[in-house]
Amino acid sequence: MIRNSIPSSPVLDGFEFVPIFPDFQETISKQWREAVKEVAKARALYPTAEDAILKEFDWGSIKQTNTPNHFVSSMNDCFDQNRLDPEFFSPRNACLEQRLIQSGALRFREIEGSYIKGVQPEAYSTEGDVTVIKSKDVVRTGINMATCDRALANEIEVGQGMVKPGMLVMNMTGVGTLGRTSVVPEFNGAAVVSVDVSGWTIRPGTLPVEYVSLFLNSSIGMTQTVRYQTGSSGQLHLYPEQIRRLLIFVKRDSRGSIRREWHDNLASQVREASRLRLRGIARLQTVQARFSQAIGLDPRIIRE
Repeated sequence: MIRNSIPSSPVLDGFEFVPIFPDFQETISKQWREAVKEVAKARALYPTAEDAILKEFDWGSIKQTNTPNHFVSSMNDCFDQNRLDPEFFSPRNACLEQRLIQSGALRFREIEGSYIKGVQPEAYSTEGDVTVIKSKDVVRTGINMATCDRALANEIEVGQGMVKPGMLVMNMTGVGTLGRTSVVPEFNGAAVVSVDVSGWTIRPGTLPVEYVSLFLNSSIGMTQTVRYQTGSSGQLHLYPEQIRRLLIFVKRDSRGSIRREWHDNLASQVREASRLRLRGIARLQTVQARFSQAIGLDPRIIRE
């Protein structure tokens, strides 16, 4: 046995003596650093794309707008929106909606291709042949399909909740996760979304799905989803009819036409961020597995 001299980390904590030789330590450390750099680059790339939207829309002027604490809403507006919660009608929310409409934003229903309702498998299994995407798996820069729970196909209602690469998925419940979206990456096999997640296709020829996801994850998008949230049984919810009312900002030229190259450029940045993150995470998992094998520990124990 050789005393471990590698600095403490979440993966290495708790091991004072490990059978690792210097050459192995150096290789593992190098691979770990390279993988971490890829993940860090992905995390930097996504906010850059998001900032481009906020700057173009002039989000700062909305965020800094002084609005009164007391305001009046007509009953007609309440009935029209089917809401009685005062937060929904706050002047800042109204100001944001009006600015989006004036800018020529599109309602989500205008770009929606189809809606997929989530499903609840009867049971989960590590040997399952179907990947189950839950709200915890939906992160801004991509979905790591390898870490999702799995279920057997015969434990899932036939045809329910099935999603494919390139589809938009959105969290429909939970504080802090509600409204968060991502795009399903390329993967092998079958996948479904769970009951707390919805799946959507975006109509071809409208907007890139990666741009739609980027916008909905931005401060502008999240402000809208928080506004439309509702609750029952002590849980926060979004419903499909509320998603369809969300406004998606688009950049237009002087003639009012959509500047497609601008949206395509931001979408490509999102794709690159997702690619780097997923590749970096896969490399980290490989390093974890090699380290586990070196010290004679089941890799599943480290993950847990």
